[in-house]
Amino acid sequence: VCSHVYSDAGVNRAIDGGVKSIEHGHFATEKTIKRMADEGIWLSIQPFEANKYFPKAPPGSKGAILDGAWRKTLGYAAKNKCNYAFGTDILFSAFYASGQNYMLYLFSEVLGPLATLRVATSGNAKLMAMSGERNPYIQAPLGVIKPGAWADVVLVDGNPLKDFKLIYQYEDKFNLIIKDGDIIKNTIA
Repeated sequence: VCSHVYSDAGVNRAIDGGVKSIEHGHFATEKTIKRMADEGIWLSIQPFEANKYFPKAPPGSKGAILDGAWRKTLGYAAKNKCNYAFGTDILFSAFYASGQNYMLYLFSEVLGPLATLRVATSGNAKLMAMSGERNPYIQAPLGVIKPGAWADVVLVDGNPLKDFKLIYQYEDKFNLIIKDGDIIKNTIA
């Protein structure tokens, strides 16, 4: 069970009710994040922040209050070894969906490149696996590189551990994309 909640009190009520994944949780205190870590609760957080994909919200609005709040919360999660995932509410908009890689880049500003790559791959895979029979990928492991596992492959022009910005420069920097065994893009001929 997951709960879409922002406030510290709401996060604690959700945990009291048996929720195992907090979607957002932007205003959770460090004490609450520590509780989540101790109880194995996941934080699936989205980096709401004004940028070229998301305009600056009017002062006093919900968007203005959320702007950048995720950074402190994700920092608490990393510090307290709470399970965390890269979450998103972006659906049905090609423009906003194209900004998800930039949002992942924002994670790297808090976590660093390696931890961000882990959260986007094996971390999110572990959270998805908790969905049990609803998991559409239950036939094979995700988020690992081993025989029999399901994995998509992206070959990038550069080293994301040294320059994580290439993650959102996918049109130019993603040279090979293999999804479900099919080549989606290949510019390395």
